[in-house]
Amino acid sequence: MSRPLLLLPGLLCTKRVFAGQLPALRERFSVTVPSVSTHPSITTLASAILARAPDTFALAGLSFGGYVALEMLRLAPRRIERLALISSQARPDSPSTTARRRTMLALSETENGIANVISRQLSLLLHPSRVPPGWAPLRRGGPGGRADEASELSLDALRYPEAAAVVEMAQATSVRDFGAQQEAIMSRGDARATLREYAASPAAPRVLVLCGAEDSLIPRRAAEEMFEVAAGAALRPGMAAYGPHRHHRHRHHHHAAGHSRHEGGSDAAAPAVAALPGAELARPNVAFVAVPGAGHLVTLEEPGVVTAELLHWMEESA
Repeated sequence: MSRPLLLLPGLLCTKRVFAGQLPALRERFSVTVPSVSTHPSITTLASAILARAPDTFALAGLSFGGYVALEMLRLAPRRIERLALISSQARPDSPSTTARRRTMLALSETENGIANVISRQLSLLLHPSRVPPGWAPLRRGGPGGRADEASELSLDALRYPEAAAVVEMAQATSVRDFGAQQEAIMSRGDARATLREYAASPAAPRVLVLCGAEDSLIPRRAAEEMFEVAAGAALRPGMAAYGPHRHHRHRHHHHAAGHSRHEGGSDAAAPAVAALPGAELARPNVAFVAVPGAGHLVTLEEPGVVTAELLHWMEESA
């Protein structure tokens, strides 16, 4: 029987955000993409997904899906066989971030609401090379502030497949669901201790932290911090790490810039990480990958790279 894998999409996303990964993953595993739009409480949402999940499973979450995954981890760590956090973070929102979310909630309730939201968010979700030239937030009132301007911008986005996918996923999200997602995000706590305890548990579960190196929404440093918390070691500047003593290599997918990671082997190359106080070595069950040339929605932007990393994460023995 295929091993179960749950994929949790992000804010304003549907399962399409994993379209580049699903075919390969479904060939090998039993993959489910649960809804993450049903509850305005992160704990209630995580509990609802757990109630329908298998007894044990692998879990991967993108952005908001990563927040939900970390709450599921807090509630039921022994049920999660391995964990992947993509374009996410373990810290709660700062007051300024919460204020911005409240602004987006208010904007979503105006005429043309979700279109207004995505018009302001698109440039934060994708690498600049994947955003249509001239894309700009809608103006509220005045010349050009018409109610139909969002649809015109959406048509421009269709020339760019990643941007088109983002717009179409957002348009499939109701204002009510968007509000529930934002409230759930704002209800979450600090998950760093949960992540640390899970990665350090005797079972040594596989933990993958992956991000776009040029993420404008959640900075790469947030992903690096999750790796450091989970691995008990600090990344050296500019390095992607896979355990304490790994060799460095590059891979190329679909003409994308090669992303770097460290993989197993018996060679005694210089460690890519430096042990934090109290940690002799980084935990070898924790991996970090930053994908060059990719922004926040790295699953759409570099699907081949992300698929390869998820397959490696799923197939490696604990």
